[in-house]
Amino acid sequence: MRFKFDEVPPLYSQDGKRHDAIVYAHLFNAASDWWITEYDPEEKVAFGFVCLNGWEECAELGYISIPEIEELNQSLSMRRFGGIALTVEQDLHWTPKPLKDIELYRRVLGVPNPSPAEVASQARDVAGKDGKANGENDRHIIR
Repeated sequence: MRFKFDEVPPLYSQDGKRHDAIVYAHLFNAASDWWITEYDPEEKVAFGFVCLNGWEECAELGYISIPEIEELNQSLSMRRFGGIALTVEQDLHWTPKPLKDIELYRRVLGVPNPSPAEVASQARDVAGKDGKANGENDRHIIR
């Protein structure tokens, strides 16, 4: 699978934004998540927040080698574990949002939960004309 990072800004473009850096892409498999904030298409290196194998205590911000994930996909697509393929997929319904809006990020890095006013404001931002959510998919893996 080729990942689509057309909307992801270049590396270092969100420096200094800290918890307000926008996550533009979400990759996942049965055990791991990669939230992408920046990407260099020439080097095929991304930056973002990663939680591998569900180990929250090891989740961190850092650089991500996209060719390594693609290579992992090639090797995993040949095998099945208990009938489940563990290939890395891209959340095609992802809506860009700040890092601080990702529950795991807040929990791991100790970022306070948003205030009720912030939650209400965000709900208005993602609601359509009919007041219903726009189909945003904040996929969570049950571990």
